[in-house]
Amino acid sequence: MLKNYKKIEEKPKLVVPHNPGWIKSLNNKLLDDNFKKIFIFYVINAPCKNASERSFDIKAYWGENVWEAQVLRRTLIKVGDMDEKTTFVRARRLGDISDLFAQTKLNKFPFDTNKNIIAFYNNGKAEFLDVFFYIRCSLAHGRFKIKVIDKEKMYFLETGDNNRKKDGVNVKARMIIKEKTLLDWIEIITNGYKTQVK
Repeated sequence: MLKNYKKIEEKPKLVVPHNPGWIKSLNNKLLDDNFKKIFIFYVINAPCKNASERSFDIKAYWGENVWEAQVLRRTLIKVGDMDEKTTFVRARRLGDISDLFAQTKLNKFPFDTNKNIIAFYNNGKAEFLDVFFYIRCSLAHGRFKIKVIDKEKMYFLETGDNNRKKDGVNVKARMIIKEKTLLDWIEIITNGYKTQVK
């Protein structure tokens, strides 16, 4: 046994109410053909295995080493006009998610911006599989808002472990994503390796 072993204290998880107030009825004008395409792709035909009975494996489009090669990951980040220091960031421990939200200003969620910002918990596996899963869960469970800002339709998405018997939702991700980015990602994924951005 190690004498000097010191247990790392786990920070508390971020728990928010089941309905935090920003989740309201949707404006039907915003639920157009683009929303339908996004909903069908990310929720029904989810691009993360086992998330839906109709989900698919991205490897079918991008090859077996899609995540190891990092090409798709870099392409999706670039198309989303994000960087890994400020607008596409992850916490390796769920207890660090509050600090991550403060760093990205997502602690004041949702706020008006027309820039993509994604902050999420990821335990080390392929990051975008988690991002796609979080998008799916947010849309499927109604934890999202759509708002037009500077003529840009923005999706505000939040998800986490939802336990109705407890205080609220343990937040795992907050994302602000342009509708155009969500649609571009669909095209990139379904068109396969030939769509990579240099």
